[in-house]
Amino acid sequence: MEAIAIANGSLGGLGGAAAAVFRAGAGPGNVIPPSRAVVVRKLANGQQIMIRVDLSRARFDPTERVIIQPGDFVMMHYKPSEIAGNVALNLFQFTYLVSGN
Repeated sequence: MEAIAIANGSLGGLGGAAAAVFRAGAGPGNVIPPSRAVVVRKLANGQQIMIRVDLSRARFDPTERVIIQPGDFVMMHYKPSEIAGNVALNLFQFTYLVSGN
């Protein structure tokens, strides 16, 4: 949870570094953070396993949290609604910047 929060700036909604960049007019970005993560872990026998994490649940339920181990690869995933929200917010910002307001 800490690593994801540091990398993304926010868990569970608008805020953190991503929103600050958006408000400052520094350019497009992902204002709405992803709510899913996949941890790819290589086992001692060479096989890989994928551990899916719902970040919204993990915020409140410690049993949903995964301890990142050395060599783990973490991929962030957006729900379709999160992608649509980021696109809309970026279009709004672009329109705002072009209109000169």
